[in-house]
Amino acid sequence: FEGVRDLKTRRKGEFSRSGEWSSEKGGFADYKRTYTFADQPFGAGTSLKAACSSKGGSRAVWKPSFSKRGEYAVYVAYTSYLNSSESAQYTVRHLGGETKLKVNQKMGGGTWIYLGTFEFSPGQEAYVELTNRGQEGDVVSADAVKFGGGYGKDFGSAENLIIASITLITCLLWTCLVKGYKKQLSILVGLIVGYIVSVILGKVDLSAIMSGGIIAVPHLMPFKPEFHAGAIFSTCIIFLVSAAETIGDTTALVSAGLKRDIETREISGSIACDGYASAISSLFGTPPVTSFSQNVGLINMTGVVNRFTLMTGACVMLLAGLLPPVGNFFASLPSSVLGGCTIMMFGTILTSGIQMIAKCGFSQRNITIASLSLAIGIGFTSTSETDIWKAFPPLAQSVFANNVVAVVFLIAIFLNLVLPKDMDIQREA
Repeated sequence: FEGVRDLKTRRKGEFSRSGEWSSEKGGFADYKRTYTFADQPFGAGTSLKAACSSKGGSRAVWKPSFSKRGEYAVYVAYTSYLNSSESAQYTVRHLGGETKLKVNQKMGGGTWIYLGTFEFSPGQEAYVELTNRGQEGDVVSADAVKFGGGYGKDFGSAENLIIASITLITCLLWTCLVKGYKKQLSILVGLIVGYIVSVILGKVDLSAIMSGGIIAVPHLMPFKPEFHAGAIFSTCIIFLVSAAETIGDTTALVSAGLKRDIETREISGSIACDGYASAISSLFGTPPVTSFSQNVGLINMTGVVNRFTLMTGACVMLLAGLLPPVGNFFASLPSSVLGGCTIMMFGTILTSGIQMIAKCGFSQRNITIASLSLAIGIGFTSTSETDIWKAFPPLAQSVFANNVVAVVFLIAIFLNLVLPKDMDIQREA
């Protein structure tokens, strides 16, 4: 169930407000049942803005309507301003009572922000409330609320596990039994078999194939550019982290596919490619481009490193972007099919990383850097431990709180700079 309560178009729910709110351009517009990659719903509607007050007085309330009892994820959308409140106060009314949450609206505007998963039931008094209580001079934004989303109700179901298992077994059998160059088609064959099984079991929804039309041309500068020092600084840090990931992925690709050490010019080329592509993508309102570690697993499984093959893949991606039916067809692949194919890929990513560490040698210094950076990175960003970041400034929270790669990168770089070159225990004669 996806229920979106928006100020412009509402589904299965009610929206009300009280106090002083001003209508602002830019916000979520719930104008379609199914959205495609070419749609920009967060810039097509309107939102509300209210000045903060220590006493409050202005309220925005979204009341959903549920047809079935269950646990539903709750997301909110808003617009970020320079003077947005860092502690916008939301209240979620659910079967277990009320849960109060504070959201930093200076970041995360123009997308869905997850508040949590709560239990709701038909007929109960359920709502999400936003007030303007806060620091004088700040503002809060009220846009849309979404109930549902995230993992589907059939996550982990027997059917999905069967589909994923069939897909994975197909890939393994093809790799083991087929000889010659056809062995490299194991992933493709697994996807095809998994997709056919999904169609038979009714897991594929083809109703949205033509929902985006026949041709979709990218929109140049769909959003008005804004430049904020905090956002620029955090983006620079994120790009440094992305560069580290790109270096690791490219090194692993060369090692697995070409069976040699990577050259400096290849590292420079891969980082430059990320930078140029990200700069161009921003002109069309899309997120930055980064390397995908899945490719390491794919090359490990297929052994294919060929420019013509890579160019063919790029052409298919271009067609998927320009022709919505093609993109929607790929999007119709069930997650269970993708999971069955990629589970082995992610395993090979792990082994590639271990191989890279082994090539450097297991000296006391290397062990200290690898173990400490991994322990802090994984521990500090796990779901149950993210509250530790509340002691840090909002900028640090936005960059590191849920980004294990960023934390591991920072700790590893720091330890590499400060630890002595020789830490091995010297045995006395």
